[in-house]
Amino acid sequence: MDDPDVVLATAAASGDQEAFENLRRRHDNRVEKIVRIILKASCVDFIDHVEDAKQEIWVKILSRLGTYKGSKGSFETWSNAVARNASIDYAKRFCHSRDLLEALDEGVFQDLSNLNTIEDGIAARMYVTALLTCLSDDERRIIELTFNHGLTDIEIARILDASPSAIKTRRFRAISRMRAQALSDERDEENK
Repeated sequence: MDDPDVVLATAAASGDQEAFENLRRRHDNRVEKIVRIILKASCVDFIDHVEDAKQEIWVKILSRLGTYKGSKGSFETWSNAVARNASIDYAKRFCHSRDLLEALDEGVFQDLSNLNTIEDGIAARMYVTALLTCLSDDERRIIELTFNHGLTDIEIARILDASPSAIKTRRFRAISRMRAQALSDERDEENK
């Protein structure tokens, strides 16, 4: 008996919209899990991005269905790879927490390029979240608006009713405070 996913994928690749919707219903929860894992590792505000990323993935899957060969592997394995790669691409375009890690990285982290696994990304995100607790509410908001939402100093200044130069100064001080806390944590860890 033919694999139902192969039958649906073949029909969907030929333009059968109902077949594509059936395929989507069968695999949507698994695709969403992949999106959530990858975006959670990359985005502080990941929950805001899940639906958009998922839509992009299904558009990619639909556009690439003609390349899927059921004889070479399951639809699940093939679509997992598409979902994983598309989620990573989405995170690179829309998530800014890695930029914050780069802003903090002046001897604080051993090698930022090693944050390539999902587990490393989650650990780094959790650590940055913990570092944010050493900031005032105002500083935390500036960091959030800069790195999570990608706003400029002028946009943040309008929101917080301050001058752009004041925002720049407060952000510099906040990053310096987070960097100092990270170095202090590292020293404490070494002394254990």
